[in-house]
Amino acid sequence: MRIDWRRAARRQLGERDSLVVLWRDREGPPGGREALVLVATACDNPECDCTDVTLDGLLVLDPFTDVRCEGEKLLIRHDARPAEPMRHVTFTVRIEQGDVPSAEVPKGMAADLTAWVQAGLDDELLDFLHGRAAAVKRWDPAAPDRDPDRWGWWEPGALVAHGEVFPEARHDAYIVDGKEVLALLHGCATPDCDCTDASVAFAEIPAESAGAGAEPRTLGRVIFDLQEERLAGDPEFHDVVDGYAAFLGRAWEAFRRRHRDLERLRRRALAIRRFGATFLMPQWESREARARTALAAAAAPARTKVGPNERCPCGSGRKYKKCCGAVPART
Repeated sequence: MRIDWRRAARRQLGERDSLVVLWRDREGPPGGREALVLVATACDNPECDCTDVTLDGLLVLDPFTDVRCEGEKLLIRHDARPAEPMRHVTFTVRIEQGDVPSAEVPKGMAADLTAWVQAGLDDELLDFLHGRAAAVKRWDPAAPDRDPDRWGWWEPGALVAHGEVFPEARHDAYIVDGKEVLALLHGCATPDCDCTDASVAFAEIPAESAGAGAEPRTLGRVIFDLQEERLAGDPEFHDVVDGYAAFLGRAWEAFRRRHRDLERLRRRALAIRRFGATFLMPQWESREARARTALAAAAAPARTKVGPNERCPCGSGRKYKKCCGAVPART
């Protein structure tokens, strides 16, 4: 992995080695830049549904050019001999909630370094870490749910939640005022629709005390244009539960910080549209065709049996056996 210090971004990701590099300008003398060079590891038990990831590595106080992994060793190449020793750091990241519940860092630096990692946990980095965990557990995080029995409700124009289409994808959750909240992105699945709107619904996840089977409660939602450069800071909330307006404002701010780049949201909306074109619309058209056939069969007049000596139902006045019921002569 080549480190390019001229890049404007504050992060680089190394797909092959599960590397995460965060860097920033150092405050105060002697100035310069510093970086966290971290390796992402996760539980490799495919039967375990945990998605926590450990970021383990070094705090580097000098510029470097290359970094790579060899087994469990992290190798860093400097332009010159480092003037200050590198310091070992470890962070635990809850991918779905997007927070850092614990860290092992040099004494006196816990809050600063944890806040640094927390600030870097945007949409792209969390998806990267979820992909690493899924690869270790041999999951397919992008497998769509094509069970026909689950999609009988859909019809053109209906919005679809990304999490419904891709149940193994990363859940977009937040901790707001001590409560865990899901942000559920909904997009249009109608193939020929030219709309660019999407919506996000915020749903409160029930506490453990609510018992098994308790469903998340939707607190409100926001509609936004995917073609905008960035998410608005003062959106209009819809279907707001009484007393939750201020809470939704804080949830939206957390959502905006994580989704600084709308490109990821656009990709998810496009995935919903593709699912609609390849699965939902063909399934709906098949249901409609079956319904039309059944309706036509029900509307057709019932055919009754006509005796050979009865008047022909065609209205000719002749006996049925001499008219429409006549047996063709053999030749």
